[in-house]
Amino acid sequence: MLTYNVGENSQEAGKGRDMKKLIVIHSMETPDDEVMTIDEIVEKRSEERKGDPMPYHYVIDQRGQIFKTKRDKEVCGHCGRWSGDSLSVAFVGGMYRNTMTAEQEKAMVFLLKEYRKRFGEIEVRGCNELMYPEEVMAHEPYFVVSEWWNERE
Repeated sequence: MLTYNVGENSQEAGKGRDMKKLIVIHSMETPDDEVMTIDEIVEKRSEERKGDPMPYHYVIDQRGQIFKTKRDKEVCGHCGRWSGDSLSVAFVGGMYRNTMTAEQEKAMVFLLKEYRKRFGEIEVRGCNELMYPEEVMAHEPYFVVSEWWNERE
């Protein structure tokens, strides 16, 4: 499993800060059947977002490749008030649903377990669980990341 550095285009923040214990999972909200390269993903995000086009520390494509897009100590604007105290991992795929391929899921579990080995206990949540908890718990087919992770720990 390879991890690629994609660029250093945002300012480093939080120097000397302790390792973050919250990891927030996002979907890239892309068509499930559209296989995208990391360059296409960055380009798509650049068109959608002004400023920082890639608000995630890691992106996992449909083939299960892990791309490191930010340094761990950088603050990424990915999940409102939780952004400063968390790491962010996004998978290419559908909105609020677990559309991860088998390769993506294997890579996601690998990455999360590596963080747990290095830094001890971690909390894994979906951005939708943090930002919109009532909707997540009341409606289907939201992807409840914390339940998914608890089944794999």
